[in-house]
Amino acid sequence: MYDYTESIADTAAQAGRLSLQFYVDTDDGLAKQYQMLEHEPRFAFVKSPVWDRASAQTQDAFEKLNDFLGENCDLINLPTEFDTVVENHQNIMCVEMSRNLADFMTKGEEQLNKKIRALFKESTNVKTIDYNDSINQILPLRA
Repeated sequence: MYDYTESIADTAAQAGRLSLQFYVDTDDGLAKQYQMLEHEPRFAFVKSPVWDRASAQTQDAFEKLNDFLGENCDLINLPTEFDTVVENHQNIMCVEMSRNLADFMTKGEEQLNKKIRALFKESTNVKTIDYNDSINQILPLRA
């Protein structure tokens, strides 16, 4: 099961599930105190290659969370091999979605949402060599 959070309060609630006790100051949404049964949680903060595109509010919220977690949060810098991961992922998604959804596009394109139709059409712009390069660049990053 995957859980995603959209705010500091959501993150605090998720951490609460891990720690079994978690208190949140609702004025600023920041966690004030937590208590673990056996061990304190360990987190890692990894800035993605598109971190600079995040809003100032998002960046500020993560800095506050990182400060709050202190020694329980490791700051991890990705190596330069990850710089093109978003572009590579986009190339792969376009080509593979187009391959997997070709029947839907020919039999009932209107049943697919706009974003998927746009990705399908964009896939014609991805050259085979670019797709193969993207696969070759991403595979070693999965280790």
